[in-house]
Amino acid sequence: MICRTCHANSGRIKVIDGKDYCSSCSLISETGGSKIDGSITRNSFRVRQQQQEYKADLTPPHIYDKASKKLKVNSDFVKLFPEQSTKTFTNDEFKQVGINKLKGIDKA
Repeated sequence: MICRTCHANSGRIKVIDGKDYCSSCSLISETGGSKIDGSITRNSFRVRQQQQEYKADLTPPHIYDKASKKLKVNSDFVKLFPEQSTKTFTNDEFKQVGINKLKGIDKA
């Protein structure tokens, strides 16, 4: 969208008293929070960056297969956490998803 006040492209335009304001010409930010001393107070870039950095921590070991209505081994979990997956899954479960043996990990 193009701001009618400063003619800049912006993803967020706020109308106040019949005038358009974008992040370039007012105190609102692109992420939705208000700017106080130049910092974003809500939905900050830092929070989104940390979500991307630590998204592997939220990877579940199982995923739900709608066709068979059963839980299956999440191959992303196996790739991210090979040591933990050997403690979590049996050899039969690995074979069901096409994993014969994990490299460098011997199951005791």
